[in-house]
Amino acid sequence: MKLPEYEFKPLAELAWFVLVAVMTVLFQTLAEFEPSRIEDWRTWFVALGAAMVRAGAGAALAWLTRRGVTREP
Repeated sequence: MKLPEYEFKPLAELAWFVLVAVMTVLFQTLAEFEPSRIEDWRTWFVALGAAMVRAGAGAALAWLTRRGVTREP
């Protein structure tokens, strides 16, 4: 039995890679969540959002560099 061939879709792979990085940050934050320690909810949400963006950008940069899309110094 022959398995179907995988059609490589770079944009879809990049999107999944970034999504996994972002969701990892979110789930780790929720696992360690303790509402009594939060003094300012707006600051907490901004920090969470920034961490998610940073993880997604880092994943995208790693993915692009690994595929030779970006120039290495």
